[in-house]
Amino acid sequence: MLNAPIVTEWLPLDTATIGVLDLSTGVHGQPSGAIVAQLQTVWLQILLCVAAALPLFWPQMPPLTDLGGHLGRFAVQIDGGVTASLRQWYSFHWHVIPNLGTDLLMQLLAPRMGLEPALKAIVIGIVLVQTAGFLMLAKIVHGHVPPTALLALPLVYGYPFQFGFLNFALCTAFGTWALVLWIYLDRPGLGLRRWLAFVPIAGALWICHLAGWALFCVLAAGVEFARWRERGLLWRDVCVRSAAPLSCLLLPCLMFVFWPHVAGTPGVTQGWFEIIAKLGMIVMALRDRWGVWDVASALLLLGIIGWTWRSGRFSRHSGLALGALLASAAFVIVPKHVGGTSFVDMRLVPLILAIALIAVRPRDDCPRRIVEALAAAALLFVGARFVGNAASLALFDRQFAQDLAILDAMPQDAQLVTLSVKPCVRNEPWLRDRRTHLAGYALARRHDFANDQWLVAGGQLLQVHDAAVGPFIGDPSQGASPTACRGNPGLFNVVAKVPPAVPYLWIIENGVARDFPGWTPIRKSAGSVLYTRN
Repeated sequence: MLNAPIVTEWLPLDTATIGVLDLSTGVHGQPSGAIVAQLQTVWLQILLCVAAALPLFWPQMPPLTDLGGHLGRFAVQIDGGVTASLRQWYSFHWHVIPNLGTDLLMQLLAPRMGLEPALKAIVIGIVLVQTAGFLMLAKIVHGHVPPTALLALPLVYGYPFQFGFLNFALCTAFGTWALVLWIYLDRPGLGLRRWLAFVPIAGALWICHLAGWALFCVLAAGVEFARWRERGLLWRDVCVRSAAPLSCLLLPCLMFVFWPHVAGTPGVTQGWFEIIAKLGMIVMALRDRWGVWDVASALLLLGIIGWTWRSGRFSRHSGLALGALLASAAFVIVPKHVGGTSFVDMRLVPLILAIALIAVRPRDDCPRRIVEALAAAALLFVGARFVGNAASLALFDRQFAQDLAILDAMPQDAQLVTLSVKPCVRNEPWLRDRRTHLAGYALARRHDFANDQWLVAGGQLLQVHDAAVGPFIGDPSQGASPTACRGNPGLFNVVAKVPPAVPYLWIIENGVARDFPGWTPIRKSAGSVLYTRN
């Protein structure tokens, strides 16, 4: 893979970088046709950013898997202990932890915009910032936007985003722009200024999300290592020379010493070197709704990366290329669960693929017909992916709206246990049920108790202290299987354990009312049933 020519460009962020280019010949004398020329125009780049965000405008709320859980937590956070029921069941105390990106933005926006509009605006903003960041990163390293960089844009809707990992997605979006600034400031005479500037930037990324900050550090290290390596230094000397510039990025680690973590149930770290599972995570990079389309798209991106990295017609920016390789090594090493946080390794995949695509550009002697064909194909691929994302989100939104209509039958401030029922299968269907955290909407809209909140030591500021719900205190108590599965009880046995103090039960499954002893269905939707005690 490293046999292809490597070209590293350290370009100042001047007019040549931000889009005022010679559109007849491109930069570096590379021939460019009409499509490639249009890629350099500001209007098309803005259009691409808008197109990326459009799929999120139609749904009332972005139907992402974990979004309801976040919404419920934000409701308690913004309420500030005013509502008696919420104050009785939950507490929220501010601490400095590395998982506060959207929490801080919600604290700023929700009192002015409303809870759900603010959260929707943040999700849309994540997509806009990430898309624009990919385009700007391509400009800063190549002087223009090559067709290969376009192929990175659909990865803004990668599986971690669809899962609703909001703080991580926000951190990587900001981290992409931080990487742009890291490369821009890597010029003679600016070493100290860059070091001082990135002390607060690294701290902000750390507070936003720990894994996102760590991924940025790996990518920045790749850029720094490559710069010194190109000067002919041995790897030992490269590491020594890079230590001082990179030290500013590690200062947030001191926060672990000076700030206490939030009390909670200690999380486990497990899932080391599950290679088969990790291979599956790679093809799931664009997982959404249609398995054949999503897998084919991921394989296409992998094929493009392999072709462009090995072809003599393409050059690689050595800093981004090395960063992608280091991040790939981190993906292999990092376990699936870290300190109670799940799918840590899976979160890295879309950004690794995006960086690997952005790192390459056609060489100056690459035939124009290849560059133009690649640009046209990339635009078609981007458009097709965004249209597919829009259709999928609209279908999920309709499903969410039908099920959430049940909340009209729920009283305010009520004790509620929600169970999301999924079949016990070894291989989960590609179309993942995203209703796992619908309980969060009951918490946000009706101030009812929700048993889906995460309780992770040092990972969440929300604490739950509702003794009346017994074992249904928080995530993953909202999950259940129709029958006994892998040592866990079946749905009927789980329902039998709901404490008598809980008068309402919400079963999210297929809309078919089951005959649970002591419970009576009072409202049904296409996919769920609300029960009350007899």
